[in-house]
Order: sequence, then structure tokens, then C-alpha cells
Amino acid sequence: MSNKSIRFYAVIFTVLSEFAGFHSFAQRKDIAVAQIDQRFTVSIQKNWGVGFEEYFFTITNNTNDAYRLVMTVDLDLACVGKKKLTIGLNKFVYLPPNGKFTPEKDNDYTYNSGSDNFKDCRLKDGNSYTLLKELKYEFSDIRLATAAKTEPEKTKAEPARTNTASGTSAKVPEQTVTKSEKEPTPTIVKSNTSTSTSQNNGNSTRSNASFTAEVNQNLKKQNDKFWSDIAESDRKTETQSANLMTSYYAAKAVQNAKTGLNNLTELSGNYSSVQELEAEFRAKSSAINEQVQELTEARNNNLQAAKEVLFTGSGASENALGQAIVGFGAIFNSIKADKEAKEARDELRRARAAERTKLEEQKKALTQELRMNFLDQFPDGGIPQTSAESGIKELYFFSYILDRRSIGENEPTVFVTNVFPLARYKGKWPSKSTISGDISALKPGEVTLMGYYSTKEQAEQMQGSFVNLAAKTGFRISTIRYAGREANGNDYLSDDEKKGAAVELAKNSTDAFKDGLKYFVDKDFISAYEFFKKAAKEGDAEAMQYIGDMHYAGSIGTRSFDQAFAWYKMAADNGNVESMVSIGGQYLHGNGVATNLPEALNWYKKGALKGHAISMYLLGKCYYNAWGTTQNVKAAREWFLKASANGCNEGAYYLGLIYFNGWDTPENNLEALRWFKVASPANGIAAEYAADMYYNGWGVKEDRTQAIELYKKAAALGEKAAARKIGEIYYSEPEANPAEALKWFKKAADDGDILGNQYMGEFNYFGIGKKKDLPEAAQWFKRITFESADAMYYLGLINLEGETGTPDNKEAMNWFLKAAEKGHASATFYIGSMYHEGLAGPKSVTKALNWYKKSASMGDVNGQLNLAEFYFYGAGVPRNYTEAIAWYTKAAEQGHEHAMLKLSEMYETGTGTTKNPVLAKKWLDKTHANKK
Repeated sequence: MSNKSIRFYAVIFTVLSEFAGFHSFAQRKDIAVAQIDQRFTVSIQKNWGVGFEEYFFTITNNTNDAYRLVMTVDLDLACVGKKKLTIGLNKFVYLPPNGKFTPEKDNDYTYNSGSDNFKDCRLKDGNSYTLLKELKYEFSDIRLATAAKTEPEKTKAEPARTNTASGTSAKVPEQTVTKSEKEPTPTIVKSNTSTSTSQNNGNSTRSNASFTAEVNQNLKKQNDKFWSDIAESDRKTETQSANLMTSYYAAKAVQNAKTGLNNLTELSGNYSSVQELEAEFRAKSSAINEQVQELTEARNNNLQAAKEVLFTGSGASENALGQAIVGFGAIFNSIKADKEAKEARDELRRARAAERTKLEEQKKALTQELRMNFLDQFPDGGIPQTSAESGIKELYFFSYILDRRSIGENEPTVFVTNVFPLARYKGKWPSKSTISGDISALKPGEVTLMGYYSTKEQAEQMQGSFVNLAAKTGFRISTIRYAGREANGNDYLSDDEKKGAAVELAKNSTDAFKDGLKYFVDKDFISAYEFFKKAAKEGDAEAMQYIGDMHYAGSIGTRSFDQAFAWYKMAADNGNVESMVSIGGQYLHGNGVATNLPEALNWYKKGALKGHAISMYLLGKCYYNAWGTTQNVKAAREWFLKASANGCNEGAYYLGLIYFNGWDTPENNLEALRWFKVASPANGIAAEYAADMYYNGWGVKEDRTQAIELYKKAAALGEKAAARKIGEIYYSEPEANPAEALKWFKKAADDGDILGNQYMGEFNYFGIGKKKDLPEAAQWFKRITFESADAMYYLGLINLEGETGTPDNKEAMNWFLKAAEKGHASATFYIGSMYHEGLAGPKSVTKALNWYKKSASMGDVNGQLNLAEFYFYGAGVPRNYTEAIAWYTKAAEQGHEHAMLKLSEMYETGTGTTKNPVLAKKWLDKTHANKK
């Protein structure tokens, strides 16, 4: 057996990635141990490395005899616990005379503590860490490896202990405990002399020396065979160990690839915008194929490794069978990979949907709060009741109508009147309820009267402020024309006078609800309220609901969510389904009660089970958005379908999303398109989805005309991106119409669409569809600098050119730097260019080179070209033709003609490379093709 020094080690895997001050490379240290038997020397070392701690044992034979023994090691490890190891091949250590324990392959024992973090239980060990608290070992069954056997021996060492305070190992004084008797002497075989007399007239004798030589030769053969058997056993063990090790790491590779694929189905969360979410979604979606391919390769390698373990040393037929298994397994793995890729994408889509829902809910909550704060700045006004309250004959007002329950919607509509005058009659002003009734007759809803203002100019200024702020907080503005009315005596009754008259009338009513409904339709809410109260006392649940509606809307004075909830609850307890929906809405939005999503779901379910279509739709939304329950798309789909079957198509949009994304059902673009179109008359987002499908040919033949019509419908319903998409269609080939595109981009920009603003900036910057206008371009770009790095870049260009004819290099650099901070490659190039040309102070080749390198690595073609030129000419860097060719190639691949010409020249002349006429012609031909 060779005298190579091979180590035995035990690997303890740990999770150490969070350890502070952790080093990437293993650091080996000696462990001080007692020498318990003078015939043998034991040395032990340990490694603390990335994710593991390993121990190395070497046993040296100090005698001229060969030994076989058993060595056991007891480890007490922090975080892991106590472990026992048996050192050796096949549980034995074989030591040749004056040799070392030399197995051909290290043995690998892996222990998993079940803990994900050892940070709190590891031990300090100098500048590193350790898991070792205590180590002790013992020898047993010590035998001389000769033809004669010895009695077994057992030698035991006291443990080596680790000082946990200092992290150093204290060497225990050597002690020897021996159970064996005196070391036996080898057995001597004696030869006997014998004489045999032949009956055939002869005899034969064998000398003692000859007999002794024969015996010794036999002993030598036995000894040689003994060591030969050991060597063969070692060889087989080595092969098996190697195959097992390969199989282990192959299985580990499969596990790691699976983990990588699982990671690609998860999203990081905490996004500040939908754009950030979509960017990560696209990146992970595109990485799934690569990861699935890696997983398939790992599985195939694992199959091959298993085949080696099971069939190595077998016959040809068994090996052929093993190879066939590997082949079939590879086919199976390929099929499985396709399935896993689809499952991963489906899971990623579900994660995206959940994150989009969270973003939408966050945006909805913030927008709702912003809108409520805005409306608080425009409270309901009043009208003077006597001539003493105003010394003038005419006052000015405007009004708005808003269903406050719609504030949380994507783009609620607020109806705003023109500024209108009111005059006195016999010293009195018309009552507020009269004016509110007039306006709500034009557009039903809750009327908020703004005023009074002593001049028309004051009223118009306030109305303009209201409209501007409403648009900025996401309201869709619609106008109402109210010219006023001729005065009469009844118009000028005070609210108290009206209430008194209504109470008297209600006393004598035989059908209080019917009479109350008549006054309600006429917008005489004070009178309606008194009749409804009488009907409610008589047990009319619908009257109770109307009273709740009036308190919720503030139709009879100050809005009161508390009063509304009380009346809704009374009505619901009496079986009124509409009130159940209203209670659910108050729990959902926290109006008058604490937000309680499970309770909202409970009330929607009550209404849905009574066959109420809107309740079915709202219950579906609860399951879809995980309001008060875990997300259950299947249940949501069922309730949306029931709502639609009962005449409520509000859920059609969500049905379209479910079929479009394949959530809890196979993807079905035709079915998605059908439901989007059902929802499109009242839902702009649904109309936009349907238009996208026609434009892109998703599940239907591409139809540009149909797409434009649906985009127009979506734009009319307030979808900002829809108007911009119409502009993009008109701007695209083959029927480009820049003027028409400009019109739609302007609408999108005016509605607040970021890309619409950018298109307007670019059309003015380049003079597309109109005359070039840098000042106007700058105005459009400045509106979106909070969101768009492109806008910052263009502002840098505008200042570099001079918005009014005079360049402002300082301002240009300011905008380029801001855009570069957001990762804009072209802006990064321009910073380098300004340093190169001395437009940002003194010329600096060093700074220019640094910025060119950044822009080139970001993919900017001009940065790549300039960097290639620097290397080609040795400007600011040592001349390096290899680097020059590399960057010229990157720029040429992006179509830069000068880079193509330089490559053609270098390959033709052999500058910095071997002459290559084929490549020289290739790049020259590409320049000609570009010119065409």
C-alpha cells in the first residue's frame, strides 16, 4: 500500500451566511489531543469554512509491525449535539509498519441540526468560530496484522476540551489507560522430522531446513494475500465512495436547482409602483426557462450518478440496462420540466396578482384619504335666511354632486355646476333644500352647495380651484348647467318651516312610505324624511333604508355615518337586502364603524344568499381580493357568474381577468375577451383589456380598427393609458398619422398619463406632427421628472442645446446626473462627453473615460464606441487592441456604422488581431446594408 497521507474528515454542515465577520475561506487549526498509546500518534485538525466545519484525523504507526484497530471519536458540538464517529474503511484502521492510515478517499459524514441559524449558539475561537465543545477518542480491538492473532486491546484517551470563553483548545495531560496484557510475541512454527520407508526398494527423507523454508514460504504467501485482500477492499471501497460522493453532490445540485426555481416563483414585495413590480415579474419570468433547464440537467446528472453507484462492476447486460434507465429518465425529466415551467409561471402570475392587489389597495387607501382631505376643504355652504345677513340683493354659488361611496373607486365622477346667482324675494333668500332639489333634479345625487360669494369673480375663482384639485386627486369632472329659477313664496320657506309643515302632513298620511317617496323624488328631503319616519315606525323596512341613505348622504343636514348604520341595521334586521349591502360597505370602508373585513363579507353573503345580484358581485370581490378571508379565486368566479346571471355585470371585468391570467382555471383568451366586452360599456379598464387583445391578436385575429374603438371607449371612461395607446397606433407604421397621434397623446398627458407627457415632450423636441418647440418640450418633460429618467435626460439635452438659444451647461449636467442616478445609459454617456469636451469645467480624460465605461457597460452604443476609440488610440489608457475590438463589436452589433468600418479595417490589416478577410468583408457589407 502506498505511503500517501490521506485524511479522514467529518463534515458538519451549518448555516453561517449571517455570521458577522465571517470569512469565505476555511481556516484550518490544530486541535490539541492526548496521545494515549505510544505505538500510535494521532493528529487532529479542524476547518471552519463557508457553511461547514470539518475535522481531519491522521493516525501514524510508530512501530515496525502492521496493525489493525478500531478508532471511535465522540464529538460534543454546539448547536448540533453529541455525535459518535468510527474512523476507518469498513470500520477498521489498517496501519502498515511505520506508516500512516491512508484510505484512498476521504469519508464524508453529514449532520443536520435542524436549525437555520447558529449565530446564537456558536463558540468564539480566536478570530473565527467553532462548534466544538469537547472531543475524545479511544482505540479498541487492536490486533497485529500477521498470520497469528493477538488478544484484543482497548486504549482510551481523556477528552480534549474547548475553552469556550477564549475559543482556544486546552491540551489535556497525556494519560494512558490500557486493558491489554503484555504485548504478545509472534507465534513460532516448529518443523518436525519424519522418515517414511518405501515398499518399492527405496526410501525418501526430507531435511529439516527444507521443510522450514517451505513453511516460511507459505507464511509469506498468506501474509501477501492478507495485504492484497486489504488493497482490493480499499480499491472497491474507494470506487464505491467516489460514486456515492458523486451521487450525493448530484442530488444536492437537484435540490439547489429546485430551490432556485422556487425562488423564481416568489416576488420580493414592498414595491413603490406597478412598474417596479412588472420589472421584477418580467425578469423572473424570463429566468424560469433557464432555471428549469438547469434543474433538468441536474436531474439527468443525478440519474447518471445513480447508475454508476448501482451498476459499476456489473456485467455488460446490467450496464446496458442502467444506460437505458438513464435514457428513459432523461425523456421523463424533459416532460416534467415543461410541466414545472408552466407551474412556476402560474405561481409567479399568482404572486404578481397578489402584489398588484396589495398595490391597488395601498393606492386606493391613500387616494381615498387624499380625496377626503380635499373634500373637507370644500364643505357644504349655506344661504342667508334674512336680509340682515347680507346687504346686497344678489349672491353667487356653485355646486357639486358626488356619491361619496364611490370615493374609493379608480376614477369617481364629480358633477360640477356653473357659477349661478341667487336673489332675495320679499327680504328672504331661497331655502337651501329648494336649490339642492333643483340641482339634483338635473343629476341625482348628494348636492353640496358652495357659497355664498358676493361677486361672480370670487365664485369663479373658487370653482376653478375646486375643478383643478379634483382632477389632481383623480376625480373625473363632468359639468352641469344650472340657470337658476324664478322665485315664488314656497321657495323661500326656511327648512324649519318646511319641517313643521311636513310633520303635520305626515300625521294624516294613509300611505306614509308612498308619500315620502314622492317628496324624495321631488328632492324635498325634509318632507320625505318625516314621511319615511312615520312609515318606519309602522315597520316599513324600505323606509328605514331610505332614512339610512339620507343620513349617509347628508341630505337632511350634516352627514352621519353612525345614524346611517343604525337605520341600515334596523332595516336589515327586518329583511331589507339593500341595507345588508350598505352595512357591508360601511364595515369594508370603516365608515361609522371600525373596519372589519370578515364582517363585511358576512353581510355581503347574507344578501347574496337572498338572491341579491349586487351582493353576489361584492361577495365575489371579497373572495377575489382576500377581504375577510383567504383568497379563493374559484369561489370568486362562481359568485361573479351568479351575479351576471342575475343581471349584474360589474363582475364581468374580474371574470375577464381570471380567464386571461389562468387563475384557478386554464387560460382562455376567447372567454376573457367575451367578459371584458360585457363589462366594457361601464368599465374603462375592461374596455382597455379588450382593445389590447384585438391590437395584439391575443385569442382573436388582430383588428386595429376594433382596438381603436375600444380604446376610445376606455378613454371616454377615464382610462389615461387608453388615449396614449390610440396615439401609439396612429404613430406606428404603416399608416402613421403624427398629427392624429399628437392629439391623443395630449389627451393622455392632460389626464395625467406619464408616457403621454413624455410623448408630448418628444414630439415637441423633435418636431413630430408640429414645429420643433424646445420651451414647450421642456414644460411637458418637467411635469414628469418625479417619475421619468427619460424626462430628465431630455431636459439635459434641451439645456445643452439652449432652450432659448443660449446653452446652460451647468443645468444640463444637473439633469444628466439625476437621470444617470436612475440608471439612464445615454445620460451617463453625455456626462462623459461633457467632461471630454470641457463643457463641465476643465477637460478631464480620466473622468470622461470613467463615465464612458459606465455607459458602455449599460449598453449605450455611443459609450461603447468612444470606449473602443480610447483603447484603440491609447487615449487616457494604454493602447489595447483586444479591448478595442471587443467594444467596437458591441457597438457594431447595435448598428453603429463607424464601429463596423473600424472592425473591417482591423480585420483587413490584422491590427491587434489575425488578418481575417472574411470578417473584414462581413463588417464592410453590413455598412452598405445599413445605408440602404
